[in-house]
Amino acid sequence: YTFRPAPLGLGEGVFTDLAQSYRVTLPAGTPGRALDEIGPYPDNSQKFGGVHAEVTYETGIGTFTFLPAWRRTENQSSNVGAGFAFLNDDQTDEFGAELRLNGKRVGPIDYTAGLYFFDQTIDGLSVINLSALGAWIDSTYKTESFAPFGSATLNITDDFRITGGARWPRDAKTYSATRVNGNIVCTTLPAPCPAAPLFQTVSAPDDLPFAFPSANGTVIIGGAAVSRTGGTESDKLADEQTTYRLALEYDIARSSLFYVSFETGYRSGGFSTAEGFETYEPEYLDAYTIGMKN
Repeated sequence: YTFRPAPLGLGEGVFTDLAQSYRVTLPAGTPGRALDEIGPYPDNSQKFGGVHAEVTYETGIGTFTFLPAWRRTENQSSNVGAGFAFLNDDQTDEFGAELRLNGKRVGPIDYTAGLYFFDQTIDGLSVINLSALGAWIDSTYKTESFAPFGSATLNITDDFRITGGARWPRDAKTYSATRVNGNIVCTTLPAPCPAAPLFQTVSAPDDLPFAFPSANGTVIIGGAAVSRTGGTESDKLADEQTTYRLALEYDIARSSLFYVSFETGYRSGGFSTAEGFETYEPEYLDAYTIGMKN
């Protein structure tokens, strides 16, 4: 491969008339013909919506708080990178709920206990158009997380306190996808196939302006073999980790607080689209804090 710089100024955009005219002189590779103009023009549309509430209830043992929330995100975008086009269309639905009790003091002890639940579904469509190659990926990611938690503070004196807390998260994630891949190869190479088609940036193979196999297989168009491959795949992950916190607090004056703490953190693993790295491991954190508030 020999790199040939485009004879265009550095300020020339991808979609200018001059850039498009130059693009259609470049070879498309295996189809045995020149590239088409690039499209569509970049666009981005996002919609966000959600509702949440806070409900509190006073009892003899303390205050119960319930925090439900739901949120939806819709994203549609088209863009170009490295001279090729791609589309993304995804919708995310999230529901979370926390039920918490802030208990009344029992002797020298203040305490909090609760449950947290989270459910997320991401439905996405990704389209990649490399002219000679096309890919359509319909994917669904699901996450369910459940975590009881609690903490207690022992008031040694009016000025000195010790706090300990823990959280027990359980995370389950699933991934499923249907992939359709297309490939165009001129059957007479090195002789050209000027009538060969090229892939267009459309949201589904059925929207292509030429015949595309309805199942894995090959058809001949303009002297080029148009082939389809693909299938389904799925994976799942389950992670759990107990995290905790220990802290000391001391009121060294009426308006001055000294504190020191140690706490652990955790974020569950997940899925990746990188070949050979389809999943990644959880992340863990140990945090040490010392400070004053005045």
